[in-house]
Amino acid sequence: GKSTVVAALLRTLPPSSGSLHADGRDVRALHADDVRAGIAWCGPWAHLFDSTLRANLALAAPGATDDDLVAALRRVALGSWFDALPEGLDTAVGAHGGAVSGGERQRLGVARALLADRPILVLDEPTAHLDAATGAALAAEILAATADRTALLVTHRPEQTPGVPRLDLGRSRSPV
Repeated sequence: GKSTVVAALLRTLPPSSGSLHADGRDVRALHADDVRAGIAWCGPWAHLFDSTLRANLALAAPGATDDDLVAALRRVALGSWFDALPEGLDTAVGAHGGAVSGGERQRLGVARALLADRPILVLDEPTAHLDAATGAALAAEILAATADRTALLVTHRPEQTPGVPRLDLGRSRSPV
């Protein structure tokens, strides 16, 4: 259910019934690329390219300054981790991000989505691979960062996203 909702939002899967509207228009009447241009998305396993930390973050905001990139890292609770990197933003993340942990990878994906600064933010399992305290801190930061726009957090661990309003999809009984 949850992945299907995200796929329908991103126009990678048409709704099997009913309709999905954006700005009052059925998304099936809109070009898929136009719909996706308004959505920043981070999936449950953020893809990282075999490049530097800077290059992976700047994908979302090519004009971002180093200060912008570091601020995004701090927003997703990676400030201390970043401060310990001897090469800073020039640190290689390894082949497919192999030099970072699962939790670091996920937060890098969330940082990239926040840097994109699109009207809608969709995060699928943003607290995956995180301990409860870090997950709750990240959820609080996401709430603060999206106070003026739409955000959808999909999770199997709602206890890690306190304060996030819940939507129950019914059959699965899992909150979205």
